Amino acid sequence: MSEFKPLKPMGLITSSLIFFIPAFITFLLLVPGRDAVIAMGFEPRTAFLMMGSIAFGMLFFITAGLYIAEGHRWTWSAFKQRLRLKRMSRKEWIVTLLLTVFITAVYLGLMMLGTREWIAQFIPVPVWYSGEGEVNSPMLGAYWIIWARLGLWVLNILGEEFLWRGMLLPRQEVAHGRWAWLIHGTQWTLYHAWKPWELLMLWPGDIALAAVCQIFKSTTPGIVAHALFNFIPIVLVTLVVFGVIG
Repeated sequence: MSEFKPLKPMGLITSSLIFFIPAFITFLLLVPGRDAVIAMGFEPRTAFLMMGSIAFGMLFFITAGLYIAEGHRWTWSAFKQRLRLKRMSRKEWIVTLLLTVFITAVYLGLMMLGTREWIAQFIPVPVWYSGEGEVNSPMLGAYWIIWARLGLWVLNILGEEFLWRGMLLPRQEVAHGRWAWLIHGTQWTLYHAWKPWELLMLWPGDIALAAVCQIFKSTTPGIVAHALFNFIPIVLVTLVVFGVIG
């Protein structure tokens, strides 16, 4: 095997399968699977952490499977180049931080406009959704939850970015050219179908993140922006655990 291999195009059907099969499994884990774990006597937050860890951990195995199927060498240099894990320039840092602001502002803006409530008219919102797994679970002084959420955060960010932006997007660029970001970002949004009340709030940020990664031919902006955006709930959880907010 050579150190690097030219990328083959990944068409719409193949990429959709790679997105939507994990999406379906994630739905099973985080909706009926979480309910089943709660029925066994676990707290909702613990059930969310357990099922979420399995769901995001699964993405690493899919990444490894695709990487092996492409025939690349298992060296850090080969892995880093294939997944486009690059150091960011000053310009890329500025754009990435602006991207994070955009993602956050659009998400919160659409939420305040009542997007979630509008969708809830058609798809009822379950009780667990309002707290992402912390529903009816006292958190004051539960310091372990901070470390658990940090661990899940790492699995979430690296699992998704390695697979979606690292493995799939470069091959979608070969297949779809300058429109790859739109297709990819829309597929990524639909991957979150287990929480359909957020899809419209996520879509603008998802396609923007994909566009930035395509423009810079780098996965790193996606990792940074995704990590910063998803760190906000951890900050809120930490404040609750320490009793700053209740």
